[in-house]
Amino acid sequence: MALLLSGAACRAPEDTFTERVADEARQQPGLREARVVERFKVALTRKDGTEYQMYLDNLWRDCAQRPDACDDSIARAVRASGEGQGADDSFVKKENVRAVLKDPQWLAGAQRASQGTATSPEKAKESEIVRRPFAASLSVVYVFDLPDGMRIVNRGDMARLKLDETGLDALAVANLEAALPPLRFDRVKAGSDTA
Repeated sequence: MALLLSGAACRAPEDTFTERVADEARQQPGLREARVVERFKVALTRKDGTEYQMYLDNLWRDCAQRPDACDDSIARAVRASGEGQGADDSFVKKENVRAVLKDPQWLAGAQRASQGTATSPEKAKESEIVRRPFAASLSVVYVFDLPDGMRIVNRGDMARLKLDETGLDALAVANLEAALPPLRFDRVKAGSDTA
């Protein structure tokens, strides 16, 4: 028993986290199987037999930045995977397109995940994330807004929607503005301290 405990203590926190997500996935009614492939990568098999790779780089970073919300983040990510949100094309609609800001680390993890499913150079090009520089190291990334998360817009989606990059950006910004309530503001009186 002591040997088992010492072995668990020697595991890297990233490996423990990956196993934790796989354990959570095994509890989901929509999933038949969840197995750790490697650090930050879990293979999921849904009840209908479809397979899905869940990449955890960004979920790990989210948990590191917001440890108090980690349990909820894991549960939400696993539930969305079990339900198949974003796995089919039912959300690939113009009205679901939004623009979000992402940092280079997030982009690297997302690109790794999208390229991990490509089976040919053509599929790799299709799965390329559509993005544009914003400011400093941030980029605008286009996504489909899902009930409990988001799915990244890739070049294949853009072609299906018959949009070029300019049209995609205009649509995403218009959808975002339409989804947000009007901002309320109060005038600042002349001479008041605004600090």
